[in-house]
Amino acid sequence: PIPANLRPATPSDIVEGAIIWHKNGDDGDYWNVVEDVLRPSDPFKAYVADDGCRYGLDEAYVEVVS
Repeated sequence: PIPANLRPATPSDIVEGAIIWHKNGDDGDYWNVVEDVLRPSDPFKAYVADDGCRYGLDEAYVEVVS
């Protein structure tokens, strides 16, 4: 299940190994792991995830750990 303590991801959150959550995908909520940041200086922060697909900051969330 998707964690309750999510916040919108920022460019600084998109780093190799980060877990990024997406809400309301075609098959519901899901997460993936950042494998490669495509353009580190780009504010959209496109990345390749462990599923081989490309993603960015649109509708991306990270878990807030206190």
